[in-house]
Amino acid sequence: MMKSAKTISKIHFLILTVLIVLGCKRNDIIIYPKNESRLFFFDVIGNSDLDTLIIENPKTNKYNKSILILSKGKKSPICEIMPRLDSTFILTSPSIENIYLEANEVQTKNKGFRLLSKNTDVQPEYFFIDFYYNKEWVIKDIGFLNISGKTQFICKKNIEKRITSFGRLINPKIINQIHFNGNYCK
Repeated sequence: MMKSAKTISKIHFLILTVLIVLGCKRNDIIIYPKNESRLFFFDVIGNSDLDTLIIENPKTNKYNKSILILSKGKKSPICEIMPRLDSTFILTSPSIENIYLEANEVQTKNKGFRLLSKNTDVQPEYFFIDFYYNKEWVIKDIGFLNISGKTQFICKKNIEKRITSFGRLINPKIINQIHFNGNYCK
C-alpha cells in the first residue's frame, strides 16, 4: 500500500511538472547564448529595482560591442563601443580586449554604471566611461586608468554629454584625441 501511494505521488508530481512547463509561453522565455551575450544585474536607473544590462555582439559590426538595457521584455540600446586599437585584439581566442560593466554611484540620486574596456597588452590598460540616466543616458566622466606596472594612474574628465551626441557610438581613439590630446593624461 505504501509503495502504491509513493508511485501515485510521483505520478502527480510528474503531471504537475509537465503542466507547468506546458503552461509557460515559449515567447516569454528569453535565452541568451553564453558566447553572444553577457548579463549584468544592477540598480542603474534610479529606483531600487535591479536592471538588466546586456553586452552583446552587434549585427552590423562584429568587432564592436553593444550595451543594452532590458526593459519590459525589450532590449533598448544604450551605446556601442569600438575596440581601443583594432580588431586583432577582439578576434583572438580568448579575446585580449574585453568589456565589463560595474555599478556606479549606487547611493546617489544619479545612479548609473561604468563601462570598462580592458586590454592588458596596452598602456593604460583600462578605458572607462561613467553613465547615469536622466530621461536619457548621459556620459558623466570618461578616462583612462592603469593599475598594474610601475606607473599607476587614473585620469578622467567630466564631460556631461548625452550619449545621443555621440550617435551612441563610442570610439576610444577619438575620445583620447579630443579630450586627452592623444596622451592618456601622462
